Amino acid sequence: FPIGHRVYLITLDRAKMPDYMNALDRIQWDLVVIDEAHKIRLGTQRERLSHLCRKAGGCLLLTATPHTGNDEDYRFLTGLVGGIVIRREKKDVEEYEGKKIFPGLKYWVVQVEASKDESRVLRSILDILKNYDIKPIVRVVVEKRAMSSPASFLRTLRVVTGGKCDEELLEEGELDACLGNIARLKEVEELANKYVSAVDRKLNALKSLINNKLKGNKILVFTEYATTAEYLFQSLTNGCKVIESGDGYAVADCGEVGIMYATSKARDKIDVGTTATLLTQKYPTAIFISTDIMSEGVNLQTFNVVINYEVVWSPTKHIQRIGRIWRF
Repeated sequence: FPIGHRVYLITLDRAKMPDYMNALDRIQWDLVVIDEAHKIRLGTQRERLSHLCRKAGGCLLLTATPHTGNDEDYRFLTGLVGGIVIRREKKDVEEYEGKKIFPGLKYWVVQVEASKDESRVLRSILDILKNYDIKPIVRVVVEKRAMSSPASFLRTLRVVTGGKCDEELLEEGELDACLGNIARLKEVEELANKYVSAVDRKLNALKSLINNKLKGNKILVFTEYATTAEYLFQSLTNGCKVIESGDGYAVADCGEVGIMYATSKARDKIDVGTTATLLTQKYPTAIFISTDIMSEGVNLQTFNVVINYEVVWSPTKHIQRIGRIWRF
């Protein structure tokens, strides 16, 4: 580390790496401040950062979602700060400022009835999973994806490959690698070929919302899957002009509507927040399709509608997604 500096800034994922962790551990810190502290959970690599908190003269943990549904993780986290938890809500901010700052928040649930083909696909996938010895976490992700939209599940499954699939990824990452663990099963490939032209009713419902009730709004669509983000972009921009594209992102001009998507691959290539903001300024209706990689650390206040394309199982994800637009 440079000598003479009093403050050091580092990302959580860099700090947890052994070389950086060892270097940080050699310094007696007066204060350690950790943003998005809910990511420090038992059994993860980021748990190592708790050692810095315990050694430092003081430790300050910042998070909008301290309790992620696991009581043991919550006790571990609060134990790092002596059990002292200070909760501030949006109404507190308005009290400090002496005026109303945040607009009201409304929820809608849009129920989409599966077609006969989609129902058959879902039953077939669940039956296939029963016949294989599959990691429980992979089974959960596949079932979630299949129940969300069987037609798009089969169409996007062809382009994913197997890879890491663990609890940390389930909480905050893109889940395509989990799906890749079953992508090459013969029965699944046969199913994909059989139902390749099945009607995607959820996609049709999304198009109807955008073209009618949500016309003229700035819409942020969240999905847990990079392949679904790309699939939705391609489906919504049919006949439009793609004006910018790269690995993991693209922007399209559809006349009065501007549409973009971005996945984790885009973070090092473009300033996602700035690109999305410019989209809302240029088009009467703006649509940004994103994975949960963009659900934290990105300011998207110029949008006013959040759509969860899949049912959100995690309360943490739910709060973080809304927090992209409903913020100070």
